[in-house]
Amino acid sequence: MKRLALIVSLLATLANAKKPAPLPDFALIDADGKSVSSSKLHLPSHWLLIYVHANNGNSAVVLNALKDEPPSALNGKILVIVGGATAADIAPLAKRYPHLQSVSWYADPKRTALAAMHLTGSPTVLGVKQDTVQWTLTGSLPDHARLTSILKSWKNKSN
Repeated sequence: MKRLALIVSLLATLANAKKPAPLPDFALIDADGKSVSSSKLHLPSHWLLIYVHANNGNSAVVLNALKDEPPSALNGKILVIVGGATAADIAPLAKRYPHLQSVSWYADPKRTALAAMHLTGSPTVLGVKQDTVQWTLTGSLPDHARLTSILKSWKNKSN
């Protein structure tokens, strides 16, 4: 029975090596309520785009995966998009994750980014190199140390 539970858990977490592709066109809302185009979402080198929903346990696991990293190691390496959220929701949610307060947070109130990126659920982490999505991880991993290792190794990767 434990083996079956492990298999189900692993199947629930989908990691995909995708054909590299740029982010599609969509609009988000920043914490100030201003519209931001996906074409403006880019960071240098290797970075993580994390798509979550508020009050979702698996989203919290992914957002906490890098909690032992100093904020300076995450700034310029992570963008967070919150599905179903408004601009007013962003600051209180970010405060729950002090290690992520220096990263950019965006709201996707109508979940248009979720649809445009063809994401199948939340949380989803996208490994991005400059402007090109290289891979996605949907859900969380039962082994939190492995999740942390995957995220850290991508964001710390140099060309």
